[in-house]
Amino acid sequence: MLRRRARCFTPVVALIAALGSGASQAARADDGPWLFSLGAAASLPVSDSQHALFGPGASAQAAVALPFGRHVAGGARLFGGLLSDGPRPPDVNRLDPGLGTWLGLSLALTLRPLGDLDPTRRATGLLVSVEAGGAWTGALVRPALSGALGWGIAWEEITVTPEVRVLHVVQFEDPIDASQAVLVSAGVSVVFGDSSAIDATIAEGVPDPPTDRDQDRVFDDVDACPDVPEDADDLADED
Repeated sequence: MLRRRARCFTPVVALIAALGSGASQAARADDGPWLFSLGAAASLPVSDSQHALFGPGASAQAAVALPFGRHVAGGARLFGGLLSDGPRPPDVNRLDPGLGTWLGLSLALTLRPLGDLDPTRRATGLLVSVEAGGAWTGALVRPALSGALGWGIAWEEITVTPEVRVLHVVQFEDPIDASQAVLVSAGVSVVFGDSSAIDATIAEGVPDPPTDRDQDRVFDDVDACPDVPEDADDLADED
């Protein structure tokens, strides 16, 4: 199912990197609600047909997400990858497909069951994601389903997420190869825009603590003489 498209893999990586770089710069410049991420992983075909034709490879991704509360986020992900050339097909009448590549776009629903653990972040803790979209393999665009499991770790202004992902490229009837393509990837993604927006939101909702410049236990906003302490009778008299 995954055909030779080695020449398209370089522009795929360049496109993902360019989109991710622009998104990360926007996230740092604008304290908005969006989260942007870039990721890379090692990939391995696990379905019988693909495992027989291709070896291990690599994949890359760029994603955008909009959190709805602390536990749910919706978004989209652009992804692509390359598998190394495997053994020649045992059928002498079948051409060796060579390298395998794919490029896809999917809509994602992300769940964070432990979102309340850190009220200042929106991408830390356990991550469970399900996705549906399409993937271009060979000369065809096919439906693609994906699921991911990860754990976000806060590191200064970014969140680093080790994750494992399963990609299923759905194959319909094909006279040449009707097998399904299932790949497993393990890697790391970096989330931008996680801390700044939530910190600003929290700061806007918390009033400044009251002040008491003369330390007389009467706050300045109700103290007639905020720079002269009240005497020991605790009466709001002339002093």
